[in-house]
Amino acid sequence: MRRFLFFAVVCGLWLAPELSAQQRLPERFGGWSASQAPVQAAPDVASKQPAEAAAVLSEAGMVQVIRRGYANGAHALTLTLYQMRDSSAALAAFGYLRAPEMVPSDLGLAAAVSRDRAVILSGSAVV
Repeated sequence: MRRFLFFAVVCGLWLAPELSAQQRLPERFGGWSASQAPVQAAPDVASKQPAEAAAVLSEAGMVQVIRRGYANGAHALTLTLYQMRDSSAALAAFGYLRAPEMVPSDLGLAAAVSRDRAVILSGSAVV
């Protein structure tokens, strides 16, 4: 029994990153439903070169980037989750991802929005 329990715990720890990645972007929220499966992605930051964004976010402590598309009738949106090493790394990423034209928002404790983008800090993640 103890051997089985040990094996189950080790398997759970081994699979946890993959499971948590898929569970962090929900199947649905509000009137929005997932139109795609969550996928690992490269950082995609508006007005930044891809190589620069990857380097800066990696230096800040980026663990992974997950992207998922959603639909609500004829409307579509894409959520990109930047999973960071810890909350300090997430705060650094939030500052980098926030564009100068964005204004504070009440979407979260630390959130900013523009006409076509939003950046929200939540623990060790930035969406």
